[in-house]
Amino acid sequence: MNFLQGQKVWTPEYGWVKFERALIYEPDMCYVTRAGNMLRARLSTVAAVEYNQRAAKELVPYVRGIYITCQPSVIDALARWMSENSSLSETSAIDYIRPTTEASHGAKFDITVDPMTPHSLVLRLGVPLDSRNLAGWLMKEHNILPVKQV
Repeated sequence: MNFLQGQKVWTPEYGWVKFERALIYEPDMCYVTRAGNMLRARLSTVAAVEYNQRAAKELVPYVRGIYITCQPSVIDALARWMSENSSLSETSAIDYIRPTTEASHGAKFDITVDPMTPHSLVLRLGVPLDSRNLAGWLMKEHNILPVKQV
């Protein structure tokens, strides 16, 4: 896959980074930057998303629910993000978020799956079942809405 300079990409070694350029003399290596530091990464592992898309498509029939929690100070921003990634309006998205008093995290996404989900499929995803990006993809592409928190 061809990436553009400055494009946000995912690497298993460093997480989210900015792509800089492929190395000419080492075909499977590239430079990426994180917090202003230039790092070398294996080009074959660089992806535009952090999860294995093929495995994510196979996971869809097993998904039973998405549970979203966050501290009260970020509910409005999270509702806006949810409205951009689902059929929910900002106002109705608030009903799907459970506020916590815990100040240790901005937003937490828990994706629950059927107990009969093959363990090998979950491993092939490449991310735990609490990935914000995976939850956003499930909501946007497959209209799997979070569980309402009334």
